Amino acid sequence: SIAFLMIAPLQVIDVYAAIPDTIGTISIGGYSDISVQLNWTPPASASGITDYLIQSSTDNSTWSLVTDPTSNDPTADIPNLTANTTYYFRVAAVSPDGAGTYSASVSQKTFGVAGDQTFGSTQSFDAGQEFGNGSTFAANQSFTGGVMSFGSGQTFAAGTEFANDQSFTGGTQTFAAGQTFGTGTAFAANQKFTAGTQTFGDDGVFGHGTEFAAGQGFTGAQTFGDEAEFGHGTTFGAAMVFGDDADFSAGTHTFSAAQDFKDGATFGADQTFGAAQAHDFSEPGMTFGAGTDFGAARVFGAAMSFGGNQNWDGHTHTFGEDPAWDGLVDFATNQAFPKGASFNKVGQTFQADEDYTFAEFIDFAGAPEFGKAR
Repeated sequence: SIAFLMIAPLQVIDVYAAIPDTIGTISIGGYSDISVQLNWTPPASASGITDYLIQSSTDNSTWSLVTDPTSNDPTADIPNLTANTTYYFRVAAVSPDGAGTYSASVSQKTFGVAGDQTFGSTQSFDAGQEFGNGSTFAANQSFTGGVMSFGSGQTFAAGTEFANDQSFTGGTQTFAAGQTFGTGTAFAANQKFTAGTQTFGDDGVFGHGTEFAAGQGFTGAQTFGDEAEFGHGTTFGAAMVFGDDADFSAGTHTFSAAQDFKDGATFGADQTFGAAQAHDFSEPGMTFGAGTDFGAARVFGAAMSFGGNQNWDGHTHTFGEDPAWDGLVDFATNQAFPKGASFNKVGQTFQADEDYTFAEFIDFAGAPEFGKAR
């Protein structure tokens, strides 16, 4: 008899090969008069996706393919659109096995006035106008009739006036000196007001990295994001909300109300803090220039840095751990120095007729004169 051995052919199964699921939520990342940025959530299983298809419509029913990103990144910029038009968008994921079903649509109306225009004379604009990116407006233009929508990169000449609650959060703008902003204005990050001083209404909100010109005044309360930078001679007429790493080092400033300073604030030389204001220095990492006058006994957070020669005006202060002095300091009697304090200047003297308390791990790198047994 003859025996036959039957061998089945080898079968390779791609566990990832399948038509993709429907993608998740689509959101609008930004828009102008001629473009829209889309972001979306990939399908639950994004393995094997090679591409996305994007369709657009102006009536949410008749669709056309507007772009094929040829990328598996869940974002796309849709160009060449028309101003003052509502567009609908939907997205489908693609794998080697085919395209998935399209998502639910999302809509966005482009700005109503095309960008990159020049308004060479003042205009009468009704509330709610939508200006595309990059337009230029003449001096003394008034937008006080109501809130407008501004794309990024606008240029406003001197003397422009804006309504309350105006928002410039779509991007940075170019502001000449002498603008007037109403109450509740909001600005994008990294905005520069360095061309000159402005008039800001109360309750403005400034994104991180904002820069201000010398001599700027704030009569009402404002909220500043991290890394705000203030020019010399700024006047703060009310209690402000500061973010971390505020930079006051350009010169001296006037703090007319008690301020709550945050982590990493930096102050220039000869800054004076009035004795009548209960300023809060309790957060860590602040830097003070030479000749600072604190006006009253203060409580400091950890890791403070005191530059140059200073005089405490007879006040004893409370220091957090690891303060550092790099100048010669005339400390008040009965001053207590915390753990990790460092004295780095040669010639530091602790007077013989005054008493001090030193905690552990003090760094006397400058070989000070102790005046008497300690």
